[in-house]
Amino acid sequence: MADIALGSTGVLESLTLTPSFKNQAGRAELLIPDQRFPEIKGTVRVLSGPNAAARAFGDAAMGLRARCVIRGSGFAVGFKQVATLRFHVAHFAGLKDSDGSIVESSTGLNFLPLLDCAVDAQMRASTAPFYSGRQLAKSGVPLEFDMIDQPAAKLRLQRRNHKRDRLNFLVAFSSSCEFVTFVVVERPDGVHQVIRGHEWSCTQELAIRWKKGQPVIEQHTGGVRDGGGIGDLAAGDPRMKIMANAGLGDADTMVARMNTAIGTVSLGGRSGDYEVTEFPDYNPLLSGAMRGRIEGTMA
Repeated sequence: MADIALGSTGVLESLTLTPSFKNQAGRAELLIPDQRFPEIKGTVRVLSGPNAAARAFGDAAMGLRARCVIRGSGFAVGFKQVATLRFHVAHFAGLKDSDGSIVESSTGLNFLPLLDCAVDAQMRASTAPFYSGRQLAKSGVPLEFDMIDQPAAKLRLQRRNHKRDRLNFLVAFSSSCEFVTFVVVERPDGVHQVIRGHEWSCTQELAIRWKKGQPVIEQHTGGVRDGGGIGDLAAGDPRMKIMANAGLGDADTMVARMNTAIGTVSLGGRSGDYEVTEFPDYNPLLSGAMRGRIEGTMA
């Protein structure tokens, strides 16, 4: 691509972006028991790639590699990413209609662009606002850097329905999220200059059948889709404002917003971002599937 002026003191040359998207579908796996939640049956982990342990470019569900040369001193460069969740919905049902049902879903987070960063074992984004850190550029020296992403979700297999004081069991989950990922240069004056990017998305569809108290993954489809390269975003696009904002941190990320909302709701509080709705019977949104996926006496 053509050279790009970096303010008045630098130039970015010879930028190439190489995407990597796994062709295999994602996977779902049962974790029973799950030590994080000893009071419940366990959890199910839904992955967008086939390998949960993928940590290298070319192995994970999604990856981007950049090569470039920066002429000038005091510049740093890395990837920044914005995620826009479309929906995240889990359905739970009791053994019978009178045991009730539960819908767990994102609400205020839907269609809200948010900074997205890699997190550590404590679910903290220490490299924010860059996705996984930035590199200082040496003037005139070729530079290569990459990032990987593999969206995942972990869901409880059962919840207590307080309207009926009965256990409800996970029978279905679906989610969809769209991403834009850009090379961003941090200039000596602190400005974050957005250069060039890539669009992609991730979807998940999961169905679980229960047989005599034991969960079985009946169906799982999903994974990532390559949306192609993009030069820029339209003027006024909120995603561009997030990309150019040098002051965002861990608390501003998608993971932080989601985890805070889920934690609040799990403790009985209310959140505008996430909700758990209990029904005294099978809710009409999934009543047919619920009756077909709960079999036998629960252990």
